[in-house]
Amino acid sequence: RSYLQKLRRETRRVTKDLLRKKLSWSSVLSQVSTEFVAMLCRNVCLRYYIPGEVILNQGEKCRLGESDIHLILAGQVKAEGTETGVTLGTLVAGEVVGEAGAFGLAQERTATTRAWSEGLVCTARIAGSLVEAALDAHPEVRETLRSVFKGRVGANAHKSEDRKKWLEEVAIPA
Repeated sequence: RSYLQKLRRETRRVTKDLLRKKLSWSSVLSQVSTEFVAMLCRNVCLRYYIPGEVILNQGEKCRLGESDIHLILAGQVKAEGTETGVTLGTLVAGEVVGEAGAFGLAQERTATTRAWSEGLVCTARIAGSLVEAALDAHPEVRETLRSVFKGRVGANAHKSEDRKKWLEEVAIPA
């Protein structure tokens, strides 16, 4: 109960200014213009997730203008590859999930993201329609985002392959 009260207190202070700052600090959006980031903050919705609840499912179809982005405001989120059960990473407040699909750079979600098991998670959901409008207003951002995601996809594939190899050679030898 005290965790929920703390979470509510933390998220009550969320303003467009704070959202803009947090988005600008994220690893992906730190490389794009402040005007683009400001457009993403126009109309967000706070979402709360219970421990273990799925935020985005791997394999879910993505469409520019329809797929959302989530900015983590409180708690932690695990990104998992469901093929091998490998944890691709743990994301904390200030990081974003779902951006590759929302920006039209992935046709489907590349990982399952879920709220950590230790407590609640709060995200600011940025609607796909807002993402599309921001990209239309700032087309120069598309190439920057494309190069960032190319590197991320390669890193995730490498982690999955390492896990698969470990399973085959160490955990379950023939």
